[in-house]
This record gives sequence, structure tokens and C-alpha cells, in this order.
Amino acid sequence: MGSKRPFPLRTVLTVVGVIVVALLLGAGVRYWQTRSQGSVPVDRTDAAVLKSQTLSMAGDFTGAQAVVTDALKQKGLSTDQKYQLYYCQGNNYQNHGNVQQALESFKKAATYKQTQSLYESMASLAQSLGDNQSAIVYYKKAITLIPSNKPTAAEDKATDQQIIQALGGKP
Repeated sequence: MGSKRPFPLRTVLTVVGVIVVALLLGAGVRYWQTRSQGSVPVDRTDAAVLKSQTLSMAGDFTGAQAVVTDALKQKGLSTDQKYQLYYCQGNNYQNHGNVQQALESFKKAATYKQTQSLYESMASLAQSLGDNQSAIVYYKKAITLIPSNKPTAAEDKATDQQIIQALGGKP
């Protein structure tokens, strides 16, 4: 008859010890990396944007904007992080019908980074405010920001040009 011999206690304790040391080293390295970067890690900004979007979609506009406002007060935000937060703020305003405030937030975002989608959003808002001339300017800028390697680049350009023409501008 074969009898099973239990693992010696020393082996079990050694394995558990190695796992604990590895976890502590990993946490230490992560802390050191975050601290030595000297800026807010991107994941915190992403988390703030996600939380704000979730609150906004749930109808808590005040909470959504408070999350973005608090995140913007963080020291050491990168240009991209500021862009993301102002873009999120603009989307929140837009989703709740505050068109003028949305446009102002998008303009702030544009001071940090310029993208096709941002300028198309600005154009749409200007159009809804009856400011077709600004909308035309924003659509033209959006066209210049369409990435050439984007699969829908030609379609995006044609769509924006059609809108410009419909607004009375020349593409």
C-alpha cells in the first residue's frame, strides 16, 4: 500500500515566502516608478475620465463635472492628460445640452492637442449655435487633422467637405 507523504512544512513555508517577497518587490517597484515619474500616472486620468463618463451617462452631471474639475487640479498633468480631461468635460456639457460651455471646454482641449474628432465636435456645436462661419473654420481644420493612414480618411474628408458646402462655404 502506498502511503502519501505530506509536503514538509518547510517546503510550504518556503514557497509562500517566495510568493510574498515577489509581491512586495513588485509593489515596491511600482511605487518607485510612479514616484520617480514626477507626474500623475496616465491611469489616474483615464480612471477620472471613465468615472466622469459613467456618472454623466447615469444622469449625475454635477458629479461627472466634479470628477473632471478635481482631476484638473492635480499637479503634474501632462498635455495629453489635460486634453483628455477638457475633452471629457466638453462631452459632459454637450450631453447635458450646455452647448456654449461644451464649446469652451473643447477650445481649452484644443490648446493642448488638436484632433479631427475634437474639431468636428467644435464645428457641430458652432453649427447648433447658428455660427456657420466658425463651423466652416472648424470643419476645415478637422480635414487637415485627418490621419492619412486612417481607413476612412477619404470618406471623412468628403463628409466634412459636403457639410462645409451645405453651410455656404467652399471646401
